[in-house]
This record gives sequence, C-alpha cells and structure tokens, in this order.
Amino acid sequence: MTYKNLTPWIDTAFEELGTARFEGEASNPRIEEYLTHTQLTGAAINDKTSWCAGFANFALESREIEGTGSAMALSFRHFGESLDNPAYGSIATISYGGGKGHVGFVVGKNSNGQILILGGNQGAAKKGGQNEVNISPNSASKFKYNYPAGHKPYYNLPVLNIKGKAVSYETTR
Repeated sequence: MTYKNLTPWIDTAFEELGTARFEGEASNPRIEEYLTHTQLTGAAINDKTSWCAGFANFALESREIEGTGSAMALSFRHFGESLDNPAYGSIATISYGGGKGHVGFVVGKNSNGQILILGGNQGAAKKGGQNEVNISPNSASKFKYNYPAGHKPYYNLPVLNIKGKAVSYETTR
C-alpha cells in the first residue's frame, strides 16, 4: 500500500523534514511561516518560540484542512475526530502537565512496535543540534490521537527502520 496522496497533510509534513532552528539570534524564516498559522503575532513569530503546533497547523492548512489556529500543542486534543488507536496521519498529542505538551503526526511504527511521530520542534537528530522537523519513536500509550473530520483513517501503519530519541519535555522545548 502506498500512502502518498491518501493523507496530503503528511505529504506536506515530509517535505519539511530537517527544517531546524537557527543557532544564535537569527530566526529561521520557514519556522516563522509555520507560526503565522497560529494566533501569534509580532515578536512571538520566531524560531525560539515553541513551534510544534505551528508546524501542525501549517501542514494541515497547506492542504486546505482547517487547523486549530492555536500555538498550544494541546489544542489538538479536541481537533477533528478522536481515535482509540493511532492511524497513519493522525494527530498525536502528549501532555506534560501544567498545560504543556507536544503535537506531531503518526507516520508508522518501527520493528520494536514504537509509534513514529513526525513533528516540528522535536529533539535534534544529532547531539548539540537544534530542534527540528524529524521523526521520533514513542510509546503508543502516551499519546492521544485525533484525525481530521471527514477523512478516512488508515490503521495499517507502515514499519519503518527508525530508532532514536523519544519525544520528551526536554526535547520539545
């Protein structure tokens, strides 16, 4: 089964792999573009702002699916339709408590059975690197899953050979 075009928002998200914060004072204009898909304005539009929700809104809205418009990751907990299990392209949210969280998209699982999350502002692929758009393995039970209303979920997740650092509070700040 090919997944291209079944979930066009994920096609967009994959095109952004590797987009990362700039080191120092400069701000990455691509990340600033993601944040314009939220309620943020002015000085908050920079790559030092938590931008996972901006990335999720950007990927959805680039394919004419209305996002939440919020810069808060947990705003996606009430988005579209709630799912009991992860589906390809589903929106995965995790709460760290105190209103803090992270959002990304399910793109598969690895041979260890971990769910693979494609998201923005996730831990750098290399030690000392800047947070970026990448794919991270995670425990399925830690996330809540939602899916864009009016779209059919695909529960047959592809198995990808991806290992690495799981999403955590420290790797999404």
